[in-house]
Amino acid sequence: MSASTLSPESTLARAADAHRSGDHQGALRLLASLKALRQPIAGVDALRAACFVAMGDLASAEQARREEARWFPSASANAVARETLISEADEGRWIDAALDAVSRFTMLSEQRLRSLHAMARSCHDEGIDGEFVECGVAAGGSSALLAGCARRLGGRRRVWCFDTFSGMPEPGPEDRARNGVTAEESGWGTGTCSAPERSVIEAATLFGAADRLVLRKGLFQETLPLAAKEIGPIALLHLDGDWYDSTRCCIERLWPHVVPGGFLQVDDYGHWEGCRRAIDEFLAPERARTGSPIAIERIDYTGVRFRKPMQGGEV
Repeated sequence: MSASTLSPESTLARAADAHRSGDHQGALRLLASLKALRQPIAGVDALRAACFVAMGDLASAEQARREEARWFPSASANAVARETLISEADEGRWIDAALDAVSRFTMLSEQRLRSLHAMARSCHDEGIDGEFVECGVAAGGSSALLAGCARRLGGRRRVWCFDTFSGMPEPGPEDRARNGVTAEESGWGTGTCSAPERSVIEAATLFGAADRLVLRKGLFQETLPLAAKEIGPIALLHLDGDWYDSTRCCIERLWPHVVPGGFLQVDDYGHWEGCRRAIDEFLAPERARTGSPIAIERIDYTGVRFRKPMQGGEV
């Protein structure tokens, strides 16, 4: 009997048996079929975490544990008290507390989260008008951080959050890791990186900033054409869509709305080949048109950021 004809419970049991027998890759393939259903099933991500640990991939194991905790909060750690994030005056202590608070809601590294905070701060300090936009939200940690920044810095700036809230869409042929492994073979394919919408709101509530969120549920190809003009000017755009088609859709639709001098951060440029290709293909004619190098700055092994040129081609 194939995995496709088994019930989810039976497939999960078979995956557990495969893991116990040492066939961790086989277990991940069975679990991938459950993730592709794009419906939360208790224990699936916990078993994925165990498989990743057995394979020596501790980073993926931690992210899988967090994904289990998003859907089944009894496994979640306690968040930093909301009062701390609202009342803390010192910027250094505030960002440290903020990173602690969002840790269970995000897959981003500390470096990428600090980069978002720094860019949000620069938007305020440099008088760069426009909204904050995040394409690819997952559990909402980075969205909450940006909403907290917007509240802390004052003004009426909002954070637009675009996601399926049911996991990743199916990857394309371009979507391979730098080592050549396909997205599905990596254990991070269709249906992964999922979290309910309430998770984003819960995270932002820690900052007293849930009212700063504007949530748009669906595929980028469906939601962005309608929302792009509604958003208006964009000061900071965070792309975390992983795949080629998703990334290309986001930058094509939203780049025209990013204000001159505005910031862009791309989460998966260094890890997924399709994401990097989408960015490079889009920026090449933009560099030629404006005469600006649009220099890409590396944040960590996968995250990068750059700024939209000012009028005249300068950044």
